Amino acid sequence: GGGGGGGELVLTLNRDTRNFNGVQVVSFTLQNGPHAQQAPTVTATGALRPRVVPLDAGSEVSYAPFEPFHASPASGDALGVAGGKAPMLVVVPSFSTWDVAQSAPLASSPNTLTFTLSPSVDLVEGTALTISGLLGASLPTFPPLSYVNGSGIATAPPFSLTTFSGSNLVMTLSDPLPAGSTHTLSLQASNPPYAQPQPPVEASATGFTSILPQAANNLSSHPGFYWPMWVLCPAGHYSPWPPQRCVPCPPGYFSG
Repeated sequence: GGGGGGGELVLTLNRDTRNFNGVQVVSFTLQNGPHAQQAPTVTATGALRPRVVPLDAGSEVSYAPFEPFHASPASGDALGVAGGKAPMLVVVPSFSTWDVAQSAPLASSPNTLTFTLSPSVDLVEGTALTISGLLGASLPTFPPLSYVNGSGIATAPPFSLTTFSGSNLVMTLSDPLPAGSTHTLSLQASNPPYAQPQPPVEASATGFTSILPQAANNLSSHPGFYWPMWVLCPAGHYSPWPPQRCVPCPPGYFSG
């Protein structure tokens, strides 16, 4: 049987183990918490009940406690996390690099959107990678992608299916993305016919290893109009509010 609480697991043997030889292995599955933590020290203690001692007035259970001892934690990496096999070492998966850019900010113009990302943990085959916040982008339902790996080599993208719906680009991994590997994607879009401020662009991953939505972090490296889907009207035009197609400015007015 098992039980316990507060980080404690209690096991009670339900059969005699005196005739067992060698090491006994106990395995169980638990759910990690949502916050990062270092691997704690794991100890074991217990009490043996070797026999029942007969007494004149009945019987007495004889217990033989033993001192706590520290377990030897497993070593090695897991899912791309250094030392990740140590029990209860917890990291919060993220994108250590998550960069975005566009080629053209003008309304109705062709626009190359570029995304560079690097996961901090292994993302396994079948993981859904989502880039959200591409407001106003005009893309086909199954947009073709250009892909460059971390060595700067253009090759086939590691995605089995890529779809665009609403303002979300969803890619399903056909190959794993190892922790620390860098991947650059680009695709051709068309800007909307109206001006709009920069939308928040986020990336997330859903699968065996998941990454919560994370805002792109490139404002310092790609400031201003290179932020994807920040759209301006051409010189001499403006977009009435609410957002409508860019039209020429009235006489006597000028929009740069």
